[in-house]
Amino acid sequence: MNRTLATAALGTSLCLLAGAFGLGALYVPGIALALLAGAAAACVRLGAWRVQLARDPDRATVEEGAPLRLTLHVSGRTLPLGAGEVSSYPGAPPKLLRHAAGPDVFVVRPQRRGRHRIEPSSVRFRDPFGMCERTVCSPATEVLVLPRAETIRGEQLARLAGAARDWPAIAGGAHGSDVDGLRAYRPGAPASLIHWPTVARTGELFERRLRAEGERLPLVVLDSYRPPSEQALDAAVRAAASLCLGLARLGGCSLLMGGSGRVDRLGPELGAWPALHERLALVRPAAGAASVPVGEAPVVIYVTARAISRSRELETLQADYIVSPLASEHLPVLFALAGCAVQPVQRASRPAAA
Repeated sequence: MNRTLATAALGTSLCLLAGAFGLGALYVPGIALALLAGAAAACVRLGAWRVQLARDPDRATVEEGAPLRLTLHVSGRTLPLGAGEVSSYPGAPPKLLRHAAGPDVFVVRPQRRGRHRIEPSSVRFRDPFGMCERTVCSPATEVLVLPRAETIRGEQLARLAGAARDWPAIAGGAHGSDVDGLRAYRPGAPASLIHWPTVARTGELFERRLRAEGERLPLVVLDSYRPPSEQALDAAVRAAASLCLGLARLGGCSLLMGGSGRVDRLGPELGAWPALHERLALVRPAAGAASVPVGEAPVVIYVTARAISRSRELETLQADYIVSPLASEHLPVLFALAGCAVQPVQRASRPAAA
């Protein structure tokens, strides 16, 4: 627009000089320049008039490094005036906007977990002389990038699960038998769980709560306390996601994220996996180290971004395995997973539950 104003100002100046000094020959270039500036501005403004950009991703979440397809729609263009150039995203090579062109499909590959903002697409209209331009942008696209879950070989999972001889066959449909109190009846629960004496006494439905459903599954603890770098925390989160998915398919597991204090169960049907996957994508450094809850987990896998090398900390750690991008020199490495080392430790004796 500055060039347009400068051209119009030059034309006006020539016309003023022609009138002031009686130089009629200056009227021709003065009027021509003024008309050229006005035509350029009108051409670009009319070309961009009513043009709208909309962009649709094929899904709201995507794993790290996986392709995300976005479709760009350009609508509302009524007058084919001004040269339009489409940029799918900032830095993308511009393409000529054609009047009857269909949607533009392009692919991006977000590389890190978390919430990401894909900057707007744009169409830039210019006049043939390069004096005036106008840009129309689409809204930005928000997408949640999930941590990548790597496949763990069967023999590696068997080594982890081998520490738990009493791990129940969840995948085979086994149910816990230890009653851990009563709770309000859940619609759809088996009638065999209903505690009929309480129903007769209170007139309300209660069912038995079984302990073994959640407490005897392998427990994955994700510790996000004081990571040495964002890359180390990302590696630990990927390892935790891989372990949860592999153990769940093998029979089930539980997950404790540091700072939340909540233990989530993941069964072989993977019904809870989408929600847990999204929570893992949003893990941030915690204010304190994660503590392993006192319970009956047959295997405890402690995943952390920091190095645990001090003998005193190892002696008090209530875990069977440590998974960290910073491997301890004093422990053997079973296998590598998502940039982390899986190392066995001697689980510390646990205090008796109150």
